[in-house]
Amino acid sequence: MSSKQIVIITVAVIVAVFAWGAVMVASGQVAATVALAPVLGVTAQQIIRAVRAPAPGQRTAPAADQEEDTP
Repeated sequence: MSSKQIVIITVAVIVAVFAWGAVMVASGQVAATVALAPVLGVTAQQIIRAVRAPAPGQRTAPAADQEEDTP
């Protein structure tokens, strides 16, 4: 999947989740929306973190071992 497709899917999912929250408020379910607000935030955070994660099998630069430099 290209990065443009990933961005489009990510934005669509975030918009859908927050639209669901707006519909809940509009239908008078404010208490349910307030209770689920942290879930909406965590959902958005997990989606963003998943998009920014390196692809499976992609190597990242190893951290330098500075064991000898420590006092």
